[in-house]
Amino acid sequence: MKRTAIITAILMAISTAHPASGRLIDDRTFEQLFAKADFVVIARPTSATHDTRERGFLLGNLPVIGVITEFQTLLVLKGAKRERFMLHHYREAPLPSGVAFVNGPTLLSFDPKEDHRPYLLFLVREPDGRLAPVASQTDLDVSVRQVGGIAE
Repeated sequence: MKRTAIITAILMAISTAHPASGRLIDDRTFEQLFAKADFVVIARPTSATHDTRERGFLLGNLPVIGVITEFQTLLVLKGAKRERFMLHHYREAPLPSGVAFVNGPTLLSFDPKEDHRPYLLFLVREPDGRLAPVASQTDLDVSVRQVGGIAE
């Protein structure tokens, strides 16, 4: 009897719906990204990501710092040909001790000393001439994807 009660309690605990939290992530196809982009390129980072003076928030209340990374163009698929360009993106600002952010953005940083891989970038032109990810700043990896198999 006691064993049946324990098994029943366990089954009820694992079958009860648990609240879940999450957020929507942009899932555009390559065709959709290409159509919205001003500049589509395969490129390699030539500078490490470095901070700008820009400060802001993503996802409502996650503090971020604006950053830029310089890229060398390997192949232009859409847009004006240019040898180099600046990618404007963000990194998380330090959070206070003991504070965590759940379901945060997928941000990227680049260090050409460590990473020589090329990337496929779907970008839009900002008013100041910098280029930014077409999908959003929140999930950079939607618009910026690693590419394999290209010789250095």
